Amino acid sequence: MHPFDLSSVGGTGIQHRHFFHLRYTGAKKNLWRHYEKTPSDGYPEPIEFEFAWVKFSENMPELAGDQGVMLHKVNVQKGWHR
Repeated sequence: MHPFDLSSVGGTGIQHRHFFHLRYTGAKKNLWRHYEKTPSDGYPEPIEFEFAWVKFSENMPELAGDQGVMLHKVNVQKGWHR
């Protein structure tokens, strides 16, 4: 569990985040969409997210909202260091 203070992104409270490292062996889609049906900001309509696979490497961009805080553990397992 990793606590994240929402005040750093304009929110209130603490999110208790859990991270999992899984290997996906299914068919790879180039692009897919997901709709957040109950947006946490109270927006009345679903919010569309578009996802794509990217190659995991030491040159990956930073993820928003500290969501990549645990990637260094995978990097170490692969022999990469940030």
